[in-house]
Amino acid sequence: MIQLVLNRSGRAAAAVAVALLILAPTVALAGPGKQDKVQQKCIGSLGKAGAKVSKARSKEISTCLKDAGKGAYPAGNGVQACMGSDPRGKVARAAQKTRDQQQKRCSTRPGFGYTDADAVNSMAENALVGAVIELLGGDLDAGVITSSAGNRCQADLFKFTGKAMNAAWKDYNKCSKRGLKDGSVASRSQLESCVVALQLSGSKTARAIAQLSDRLAKSCAGLDLADTLPGACSAAGDTGACLGERVHCQACRMLADSADLAPDCDLFDDGSANASCPDYPVVFENMRQLATTGITRYVLPSEPCAGDGKNGLAPDCSAGGISGPWATLGPVPGNPLAAGDALELGAGTHALDKQTALQSASGTPTQPVRVSAYLGQAAVLDGGWSDLEELGNQTPVLRVGAAYQHWKGLVIDGCNMVCVQVKEGGEQLLFEGNTVSGGGEDGIKATVSSLGLYLDNEFTDFHNEAIDVWHTRHAWFVGNEFHHNNNSILPEPSEAMWTKGGSENIHIVGNDFHDLDLHTRALQLGGCCWANWEQRGGLLCEGGVLSCDQSGDCCDCLGGQWVPQPVARQVYALANTFDAVTLGNPSVEAQQAVLGVSGCYDCEAAFNVVSDSDDAFSVAPTSGNGNQPCCGSLNCNDPATGQCNRPAECSYSDYPANVSFHDNVALAIRQTATGTGAGNSARLWNMKSDVPALSTALSIDANTYCVDEPVTCRVGSTGTTPMIFADWQGLGWDAGSILVDEASCPPLR
Repeated sequence: MIQLVLNRSGRAAAAVAVALLILAPTVALAGPGKQDKVQQKCIGSLGKAGAKVSKARSKEISTCLKDAGKGAYPAGNGVQACMGSDPRGKVARAAQKTRDQQQKRCSTRPGFGYTDADAVNSMAENALVGAVIELLGGDLDAGVITSSAGNRCQADLFKFTGKAMNAAWKDYNKCSKRGLKDGSVASRSQLESCVVALQLSGSKTARAIAQLSDRLAKSCAGLDLADTLPGACSAAGDTGACLGERVHCQACRMLADSADLAPDCDLFDDGSANASCPDYPVVFENMRQLATTGITRYVLPSEPCAGDGKNGLAPDCSAGGISGPWATLGPVPGNPLAAGDALELGAGTHALDKQTALQSASGTPTQPVRVSAYLGQAAVLDGGWSDLEELGNQTPVLRVGAAYQHWKGLVIDGCNMVCVQVKEGGEQLLFEGNTVSGGGEDGIKATVSSLGLYLDNEFTDFHNEAIDVWHTRHAWFVGNEFHHNNNSILPEPSEAMWTKGGSENIHIVGNDFHDLDLHTRALQLGGCCWANWEQRGGLLCEGGVLSCDQSGDCCDCLGGQWVPQPVARQVYALANTFDAVTLGNPSVEAQQAVLGVSGCYDCEAAFNVVSDSDDAFSVAPTSGNGNQPCCGSLNCNDPATGQCNRPAECSYSDYPANVSFHDNVALAIRQTATGTGAGNSARLWNMKSDVPALSTALSIDANTYCVDEPVTCRVGSTGTTPMIFADWQGLGWDAGSILVDEASCPPLR
């Protein structure tokens, strides 16, 4: 067997997958084709609206910089808060116009190039915040210069940076409009070319960046640029070139994340794959860099002088009197955090005694609210529960339901059913470097939330699911580690992670799943649960008129038909590693796998590595049944008999559409599957029998399989005779993929 050295850092997982890609060509997602006029108008209208949001935030930041030069902010104090404010409501009005355009222009959802108004507004606004951080650094109060010469330099450079960002919108909108109209842009990858074109010499963006470089020479002559521009270019040999690269990074991420595109922004900004541009939206990188400008309070139980009678405003008691840290979380509710504030938790156990830690304060684009471990110490938020102590009690240890929050470096433990709940209102959330231990049902339940980054966290000892993504939009899960779940109470743990219940635009990138003993899958794109969708439990009334009863339940589609909507869409699993994953659910063997898709639309699994594990991949529909609501408060089951009394509306299946598995690697898959008539074998694929006929644009190709054991694939139910790989290819799957022995695979590092 080949030696496999897995890098436990999810961020390096991309390199792991790339190591084997030399064996197989890359293929792209199947394009959904030319968009109709309504879809074109939707994409174009949101692009134009996003440009106006960017321009509005740019003007507010420019005003703050100019006011600093007029003495409005002595020593710069307060300018950072100013840059994220909206005193005249111009940013809010521009954002509302984006929502209005979505309502007016997007009655038919585009097949690509679309997120929604909330995502467009966030990306458009925060890219300009990112641009000023690039100039002045994360501590904007300290970075701004109030003297006339230095302030003029900073204000002029930001003004021209704003013009360059606006030019990027214009270039992109013009390119997309032309390509969508003439049909040359008929897929996600083709629309990405409109982002790449920003670098062309004749583009408005290129000309604006040239003007930015000229302005640097004119407005900043004679100044020490390292002091005047203390941001990303402070040590650059060529400041003008560096500023241009930073504009390229911000513009690339802004456009990509506004339209669900995936250009390589790291390569785009300076021509090198050097982590100079993040692989997630800039709003989260801004939050990582911005300085705390408000009040910082300390809870340090290990500090000898700590006490709840102190003011919590200092990490020690050297100032005397009441100055010093708190000993427990007791005083925290009476001293709520505000925008720009921080709470630092020191080493030890912070007991919650079965009470939820709720942080309801929202930050702003330049003043996030922070809760973190003091100096990286082992700070444990302990809910006080034992695992599954009260079945059905969903009280979490931590509940987040506000915007612009940054939680970092904590251990979440003592969970009952749920450790962390991210609920409606939890937007622009950065959950970074935490350890979530336990969770009878979920480690993290992301419920009806939007715009979150879950970065470099650890999930362990969970009983059912480490992460449940339920009706969540625009979330990134990057560089997390999932390992050693707990099977001691629940005999059939579910998945480590799945995206379900109407989730969309979910990015699962560079995560590491290892040493897991699960029920059905380690990672599932799609899953269950229509009940949260609009109208009837995930069914949309097509070609008819809704009829509603007195209670407001609209359960009849007069003159039309109910059509299932996807349980998830635009979900991307890229460059993840899976090692030593054991699966054990014979009743659903036909769909179990380490990495699977179920009822997902516009989804992609690429550059992933599955090694030393049970069944590698699967594709299945999502099926409705009588055990879930079918319309508002009505249930599909007859309360007297328990039987489904609305079979046409409750019992249906939704099949994957526009799904691609490509450039994945299956290495040393275990010989565990029972093959009828073929003996035991290493199972590469499980697929429901009706998937080939009823799925739309399903592509499986350009994968690499490195297995010494006999391999099989199954199309059908558990009792269906599996087939050898050549027969699988004969059905049209994996035609360009490669099956080799393990020794022929290059070592992974």
